Amino acid sequence: MSRPLPSFRRLLLTAASAAALASPAVAQAPQTAQGPALEEIVVTAQRRAETLQRTPVSVTAFTAETLANRQINNVIDTAAYVPNLVIETTTGVPNAARIFLRGVGEDIAQPNADGAVGFDVDNVFYARTNGALFDFNDIERIEVLRGPQGTLYGRNTSAGAVKIISRKPSNDLEASAEGTFGRFNRFDFKARIAGPIVKDKLAVSFSGLIRERDGTSFSTTLGKSVNDKDVKGFRASALY
Repeated sequence: MSRPLPSFRRLLLTAASAAALASPAVAQAPQTAQGPALEEIVVTAQRRAETLQRTPVSVTAFTAETLANRQINNVIDTAAYVPNLVIETTTGVPNAARIFLRGVGEDIAQPNADGAVGFDVDNVFYARTNGALFDFNDIERIEVLRGPQGTLYGRNTSAGAVKIISRKPSNDLEASAEGTFGRFNRFDFKARIAGPIVKDKLAVSFSGLIRERDGTSFSTTLGKSVNDKDVKGFRASALY
């Protein structure tokens, strides 16, 4: 019974010595490798401009560059890249949005129905979701806030809020255009021009879009192609 005890003590001393020798090397190891830097996205989720990393709210934000890279062209496309967000057409009203966030929302779009997800464009609140399904034109960013957000955004935001912010003109002269052609005679075109009228005092911007496409399926009842697209939009803004 006396022999295992010295062996056990020697094992403990060896382990302690190894730990003592290894710990200073770990503590003094220089941090030479740096992780990838996070992109700073400025949001207004709390009614003031601040970086997304410092915002104590669950927010999913998309910049104009991200929208273009992921081909998010309208309100419905946004839901494909936001967890727990569902945006669909309301039954019977083709231009009304049915928005669910975290499983909470409203299925109908009637004058007496209040939604659970707030929807606003440039801080203008949509009390009803009629007309909320539209194509994006000259958008700066999109913010999706998970709720409840009643403290900052009032009623109809128990599940969260969807904010769309348009691009504002600046003192820099800007011009861009893009086009797309595809099947079923698809034709998409976007253009924008912006610049100063009076330096550091007045700037304006003009943008427009066209989306056209023939029907993708044939209705035997109607005797014609359906699901076609014919969208035209124009926006003008001024910053004084």
